[in-house]
Parts: sequence; C-alpha cells; structure tokens
Amino acid sequence: PSPTCAQDVLDAFGAAVPYILDGGSCTHGLDSTIVGFEENEVVIHRMGAISCTALADKLRCAVRVAEHSSVAPIRLQVPLRTGTRNALLALKYDKQQVGWLGFCTHVAAIPRAKQRILSPKGDLSAAASAFFGALKELEALRPKVILAEQLPPEGAGIVINERLRRAQQQA
Repeated sequence: PSPTCAQDVLDAFGAAVPYILDGGSCTHGLDSTIVGFEENEVVIHRMGAISCTALADKLRCAVRVAEHSSVAPIRLQVPLRTGTRNALLALKYDKQQVGWLGFCTHVAAIPRAKQRILSPKGDLSAAASAFFGALKELEALRPKVILAEQLPPEGAGIVINERLRRAQQQA
C-alpha cells in the first residue's frame, strides 16, 4: 500500500531514505491525482485523492480521465478478493481464517478482531483516510484471504474500488 505517514515511508524504504520529514498522516489517505493537458484539455492520468468532479468544479472546465490511466497496484502478501458484501460472504472460505475490509459495518460470520471498517458513518472521505492503514493491519494478521467490500461508486469510492480491483488481479 501507499505510504500515508512517516512510519510507512520508513517501513518501505528504511535506510535508503536518509531523512523523513514527519508532517503527520496524509489527509486523504490516497495517492495523489496526476493531471496533465492534451490539446487544451485537462486530463487525469491517475485517479487519486482529488476526484474528477472536484477538479472540474475547481478549474471550472471539463475534465476527462485518460483511456489508459495509471494506478500503482497494491502489492499484498495475502490474496485479496473484492466484490459486493453478499457475493463475498457467499464464497466458500472458512470465515475464521479470513480478514474483512468493510465500508461501514461489521459482518457476524467473521471474528471482529479480523475485521477493519473504513468508516462506521459511511463517509467516503473517512474511508479513504483509513484505507491503506486498515489494509496493512489486516495483512499483518496473515489471514488466508482478505475479503474487501466494494464501496459506493462515487468520489473516493471509485478510486478505492479501482485499487482493490487491481490488487485482486495481482493475487
């Protein structure tokens, strides 16, 4: 997962980085949005913390997402499956040996200690801030698989769902 605090950077790069300036945890919890210009048009090359809508509103112009936008894949040591809550819970896994990454509620079938909820209030911005940290915590528990519930397909939910989809492809 992307580093979202100084400790994450230290864990990822160790002695390769001689100094780390700790300004606190990342406000949005997601990678940065990469924007460019093509033929006088604003183009998003990588979806990130700033949504397409927010960017268009701020710039007061049309913004499009590049056909082949790049997203750095999440590399996990544990397999990940993503989908809707019902589809994930229907999978034939021993629920005692899975990790659950949920949007706003726990599930009864999985031990609570193996669950991370991104936003109990259902707030997509809060979910984005918690996303990489929660994923890292679940991975550290070493479950057989992490079941990650898809978020609503709007704002930060779109970006998180894309990260999850790509992480599933890496497994």
